[in-house]
Amino acid sequence: MDNSTPLTSPSSSLKLAIELTPKSTSCKDIQKQFNKKQWAVISDMVFLRTKGLCEICEASIDKKTFKMYACWLYNGNIQSLSKLIGLCSNCNQAKDRGIAALNADTTYVIEHYCRVNGVAYEEATKHIEDAFDVWSQHSNVEWVLDTQKILAIQQWVDKKIIETESAIKADNKKE
Repeated sequence: MDNSTPLTSPSSSLKLAIELTPKSTSCKDIQKQFNKKQWAVISDMVFLRTKGLCEICEASIDKKTFKMYACWLYNGNIQSLSKLIGLCSNCNQAKDRGIAALNADTTYVIEHYCRVNGVAYEEATKHIEDAFDVWSQHSNVEWVLDTQKILAIQQWVDKKIIETESAIKADNKKE
């Protein structure tokens, strides 16, 4: 099996692609790789970049409804962070259909997927089936998390936090 393929269904060329995280890494939440202060800085940075719009469907989002989604690359048996994007809750749930599956009623998520991609409901359900087929294949691999990019982000964020705290202390001394 070729493990270097993306973990998306054949629908990955669509605006809103389904990306299911394989079993071996499904519990490795990106947020757990950062402390609360670091995560807040990263979240603020991504939210500012989005200018209050979902990066997929362009729906208006506020800080309370904003979801940060980790996009991953898979090569061999190495999983590495590609980027973090800001999404509305509907795109977040549709992107990782596994999240939506935890909810009792997921019809609205599939309908959102259809609207964003301009596909019929039947085609969307086929995309979901295809995504689960890819997920099943990739779940047979024991993925190893490459932490290089995560460590680089942690270092950058820590530097920003120190700079901000130093600036605040300097301003307080002036007063």
